[in-house]
Amino acid sequence: MLINSKNIVVRFKENLRWATRLDLVSAWATEHKGLSILEEEYNKQALQVRAIIGLWNHLTEPEALRRLNQLGELRLAKDRHFHPKVYLFTGQGRACAWVGSANFTAGGFQNNEEAIFESEDTHSVSAWFDILWNKCGHLEQDTIDSYKDDYEKTRKYARVKPKNGKTKPIELLEGVKDWGSYVNAVRECDIWWSNRSNFSVLGESDSWLHTIDILHDIIARKNLKTLEDSEKRRVLGLSLDSWALLGKMRQSSMGTVFGINADNIQRILRKVATAENDAFPDLAFISYEEIRKFSGIGQGIATRLLSLARPDRFVSVNGGSLKFLARFAGLKPSTLGKPDNYRKLLEYAYDQSWFQASEPKHGFEASIWRMRIALLDCFVYSHKNKSSNDHSLQQ
Repeated sequence: MLINSKNIVVRFKENLRWATRLDLVSAWATEHKGLSILEEEYNKQALQVRAIIGLWNHLTEPEALRRLNQLGELRLAKDRHFHPKVYLFTGQGRACAWVGSANFTAGGFQNNEEAIFESEDTHSVSAWFDILWNKCGHLEQDTIDSYKDDYEKTRKYARVKPKNGKTKPIELLEGVKDWGSYVNAVRECDIWWSNRSNFSVLGESDSWLHTIDILHDIIARKNLKTLEDSEKRRVLGLSLDSWALLGKMRQSSMGTVFGINADNIQRILRKVATAENDAFPDLAFISYEEIRKFSGIGQGIATRLLSLARPDRFVSVNGGSLKFLARFAGLKPSTLGKPDNYRKLLEYAYDQSWFQASEPKHGFEASIWRMRIALLDCFVYSHKNKSSNDHSLQQ
């Protein structure tokens, strides 16, 4: 059978439910929904995992390697010509193999147009995997840490000179009239940021899309109190680079969010994340006011957390986005910090035809649709708008 972008995630989960072993080969790996599903199934059953991942050009994320290594055995390929995408499911007297175009990445499983052929004739695939597995050799203890150092240096200093995308993001947003023009504006905004910074809108890493997707998964699936320190820093934008998109909080907010208030904050975020669409907009306003009542929780923290919990319903407001968000909704920047005006901002966004569009069937557009309000940040964020008292909004 042929698997495409519309059903790859669903079929992946279906196969993992009966499999007792997954052998995985991918040119690159990033954190994405497929990796989270693999972790969930691993925790439910005795699932053996062997993964061979390529490292060429530092497109593979170190955190994805760490998570895969915790699930089973991991081996790495550094050759620039390493480019296979193969998945072999085995167990309970069954076997099937996937061979196709999809890397084990956000692009391969969520955003790109991909094609995979699934077959129950797995003998040749199994033999090929065993040869490749032995060829790659065992993973040394410090390999992931060493790769992480190289990865961070590469991402930090990689610069691309501006080429296309001359229209400013806020002007792109102001030209949006319907869902099709919204998608086109997001693509143009991706070009604009890609040519001027170390992050993008739609990239498989270091992007708004990736940041929202991964942090939403953490907020919706994990317990705030038991998060690892690195996950807490990501949630609050305290980590380097793109994790600070949607607003970077102060260090003191670690205790505010993950300390005494954690259970009540999580209750609000989970309610928002699991609510039916008809619960909005009322639930949006109620949740925003509830979370603002906790000591130390200002508009920046509140809107960032809510945007990550429900990116189709909330947008983050901070010093970098305040000016153009107000311009977008026809409000005064000096008044956007008031709860009533945040309500007006959301009401204005919900009233747009692009917001009211039905969920698309195409995998990429569906991903964008599910975070269409939070993605307003890519149109309104500006380094120039960040003021010296930026944290006054965030705390």
